[in-house]
Amino acid sequence: MPGHQPGKCHRRESRHLQAAAALAVELSGRGYRIVSGGTDNHQVLVDVASKGFDGGACEKVLESAGIIANRNVIPKDAQNPGKVSGIRLGTAGISARGMLKTEMARVADLIDTALMSSADGKKLGEVSRLVKSLSREFPVYGNLHARGEKSARGRNSR
Repeated sequence: MPGHQPGKCHRRESRHLQAAAALAVELSGRGYRIVSGGTDNHQVLVDVASKGFDGGACEKVLESAGIIANRNVIPKDAQNPGKVSGIRLGTAGISARGMLKTEMARVADLIDTALMSSADGKKLGEVSRLVKSLSREFPVYGNLHARGEKSARGRNSR
């Protein structure tokens, strides 16, 4: 197929999986229960009820800090139908930006700090600033700039 580069795709997919596995380990080390004990794809499903949180509330807190997560039902969810006990985190976006396993400790710290400080607006503001700083370190098209590749619009991205 024209333009088909299986090696490049495989490397990208491998980075997504490694980042997800590292994020799961980092969150587990901070006391969060990872549903199924880990992950075999680019998503991490976290039981936030294990830390006394509600998935919907966590989704909102993380969003306020600039971290995107989705509330998610987990197996044997004990919450009412309108409330869920899990959040789902994906690593495809951050690993595509160039964040690797080493950055997952920073990401896990930001997630944990935001959730543990959900009632502290000042602390959430600091987490938001740190999220923005990390994002600037790994710009969306940063890897294209370094190689001089063309962006999706067809212009040189430099």
